[in-house]
Amino acid sequence: MAEAPKLPKLDLPSVDCTLYPRGFGFPVYAIAPSRPDIAYTTGRGLLAQHVVSSGKQHWSAWTRVLRYSQITKHRWIVYYCLKSLELIGYVNVDYVYAGDLHMSCSTAGWTFMSAGGRVAWSSRKQPITSLSGTGSEYVAAASTAQDLIWIQGFLSELGFIEIGPTTLFTDNQSSMTLAKNPGSHKSTEYIRVKYYVIRGVVTSKGVELKSVPTGEQVAGVLTKPLGRLKFPIFVSGMGMY
Repeated sequence: MAEAPKLPKLDLPSVDCTLYPRGFGFPVYAIAPSRPDIAYTTGRGLLAQHVVSSGKQHWSAWTRVLRYSQITKHRWIVYYCLKSLELIGYVNVDYVYAGDLHMSCSTAGWTFMSAGGRVAWSSRKQPITSLSGTGSEYVAAASTAQDLIWIQGFLSELGFIEIGPTTLFTDNQSSMTLAKNPGSHKSTEYIRVKYYVIRGVVTSKGVELKSVPTGEQVAGVLTKPLGRLKFPIFVSGMGMY
């Protein structure tokens, strides 16, 4: 996918209105759950939001995804036999133009890795329009923490008991400060109370927030198109070979 695709939002489809939904639906259902490298492209962040009203540009973009999937069909997630199955998370948000030129909603993505490969991931639009990058990252961290609680419970049922907090990497220092400081912040008063769950999880030592350089933020592949140079590096960084 091009580094900055501009897919128009149409009021009415300019091609057969059944072509794109039929061609898009089943392959995504079959492929996407096992391919985190195309989660953003096929999700609500990009192609899925044009199912109702699509045109030639959307169909062309989708055929490129199919070609990529065919060429890389032998790519898989690699796990290693390690003594410790430490769970490590990454969370990222695309706040450039709020991630969406049409609705001004950011796209958030998170991934958790263990034994060298991804074990869970998500790429979806945020339900609110944030007024700053800090707000977007904070909301994303809170939503990720909620999903982490379920993942930790699931792994516990399988007998994998993690000792200590789960490390969650973010490339936004301000959101880390906000999560670690329970005080009131004027610039984020619009954020709903439910998103303050991240503060409780950090305080109870369930999650330890750490900073990671943007160039090493592997969750970036779940929030934005990266282009030919960055994309392979980020895909390898999440354990796919």
